[in-house]
Amino acid sequence: MKEKYKATSATFIDLASNLKVNMRSFKLAKMLGSIRNTKVKLIGLAILGIAAINLLEDHHTNFLASRQLQQVVQDEKDGDRKITDDGFVLPNSERIVPLAERKPDNEIRYAAFGSSSTFGAALPDRDLAYVKVLSKENGDNYGLRSTGPNYPAACTKSMLGEEEYDVIIFEFFNRGRSGMFELAQRLRERFPDAILVMLGGSPELYTCSYHSLMKEWHPPTRKKYGQFFCRDPEYKKETEEYFEENQCPTLYADKSRPFGGFYSYMKEISGMTDSYILNRNPPSMDSSEYVDYVKEATADDCFHYSVATHEKIANHIKALIDRVGVPKKPRVNPFSVSDHCINWFLTGDIDPSLRYSPSGTVGKMPHTEKYALTFEGEGDQWIEMTNESDQEMFLFVSHMSTGPAPTNVKYPKAAAFINGEKTADLDPVAVWPGLDKDIHVTSLTRVGKVGPGETTRVYFKTFETTEWPLRIVQVLFTPKGNYGNSYLGTKEKHTAPML
Repeated sequence: MKEKYKATSATFIDLASNLKVNMRSFKLAKMLGSIRNTKVKLIGLAILGIAAINLLEDHHTNFLASRQLQQVVQDEKDGDRKITDDGFVLPNSERIVPLAERKPDNEIRYAAFGSSSTFGAALPDRDLAYVKVLSKENGDNYGLRSTGPNYPAACTKSMLGEEEYDVIIFEFFNRGRSGMFELAQRLRERFPDAILVMLGGSPELYTCSYHSLMKEWHPPTRKKYGQFFCRDPEYKKETEEYFEENQCPTLYADKSRPFGGFYSYMKEISGMTDSYILNRNPPSMDSSEYVDYVKEATADDCFHYSVATHEKIANHIKALIDRVGVPKKPRVNPFSVSDHCINWFLTGDIDPSLRYSPSGTVGKMPHTEKYALTFEGEGDQWIEMTNESDQEMFLFVSHMSTGPAPTNVKYPKAAAFINGEKTADLDPVAVWPGLDKDIHVTSLTRVGKVGPGETTRVYFKTFETTEWPLRIVQVLFTPKGNYGNSYLGTKEKHTAPML
C-alpha cells in the first residue's frame, strides 16, 4: 500500500513539474511522499489532482483558442494577408501566448502614437481617449496635435526614455509616408515581443458622406454647411437626394485614389515590422444612413473621433489581447540609435539646451492651446544647440505650415543659414494630396549636420510679410537624415502614383 501511495505521489510530482503547476501545488506534491497518515495523503492527492485538472483545462482552452483562430482566418484574406472576422489584418507571424505564461491584464502597458484624434482632440476629457480606456494607469498617450509620424520616428528615444510597453498603437493612416516605417521599426527593435497595431483609415471620415474629403464624389461642400455640417438636417437631405442617382465608391480598393495608396503602404509597413492592422470598415447600410453614422462616429466637430469611437477602438484592441496574450517577461533591447529632441508645442517649455536670439519669444498661438517660438523686430533670428553625442547628427526644425495653396497660405517663405550659407528652405505650404480640406500642421525640415561635440547656430530669414510670422515648435538631433519633410511625407513621393 505504501509503495502504491509513493508511486501515485511521484506521478503527481512529475505532472506538477512538467505542466508547471503553481508553486503551492508543487510543494504539496513533494510533501506527499513524507506524509504517513493515509487520510491526509488522500486529501492532499485530491487537492493536487484538482489543480492538475484545472491546468489541463487551461491548456485545452488555449488549444481551442488556437483552433478557433485558424477557423476565423481561413475564409478571408486581404491579398496574401489573413484577416480576422473583427477586422484585424494579421502580421506575417502571429504568436499565441499560452495562458499560464500571460501577463495579468492590470500589468499590461500601453502606448499610443498618433495625431489629434489620438491626443484626444474634441473630447470632453482626454482620459476618454482610447489608450486611457484601455488602461488609465498604464496607458501613455504620445499623440501630438497637427503632427505626423516623422517627429516621433526621429525622437523615439527622447519621447519614451526608459519606459517599456507591451502594446503599441499607431494612428497615422493617411500620414504614414512621412516616418511611419521608421517609427514602427524603432519600436519593434526596442520591444521585439510587443503587439504593434496600426489603425486603418477612419470609416467615419472616408465614407461617401464626408464630402469635404470626397468632393469629387459628392457635390455638397463643407463650406456650404460649416464645420458642423454632419449635424445639419439640410446636409442630410441633400446627401439622400444625391445618392438616389449616384453610387458610393469603394475607397480602399482603388489604388489610384489617395486612400487606397495609403492602405497599400500601411500593409508594406505591417509586413516589415510584424504589425497588426485594424480595419474598422463601416457597416453595410443604405447610403442615406451614412450621415447618421458619421454623426455618431465623430465628435461635435464632425472630424475627430467621438467618445464612442474611442471606446470601440479600445474594445477591438482588448479583444485582440485577450486572444493572443502578452508574455509575462517580454524582451526589451537597447535603442539602436540615439536622438535628442526638444518639443514645446503643447507646453511652452523650452529645454535650456536650446538657446535662441534675444528677438525670440515663446508664446501661445492665438485661439489654440499650442505654443511656438517666433521672432520679432529687426535683430538676428537664430537658434543654437550643441551635439552632445559621440556621433554626427542631423539637425531638424519643425515649423508650422498651412495648405492648400494658393487659398490657404498664412506663413512666409523662409530659409535657414549656417555660417552664412543657405542650408534649407522652410516651405510654408503643407501638402495633403487629393484633398481640399484646409490644414494647419507642422512641417519637419532638415537644416544642417553637426559633428560630435560641436555647437551650431542656425539663422532664419523670412522673405515676405504674411498674416502669421514664422513659428518654430520643435528642434531635434537625429542620426537619420530624412523622415519626410511634410505632414504627409515629401512632396516628391506624392507627385508619383501611389501604388
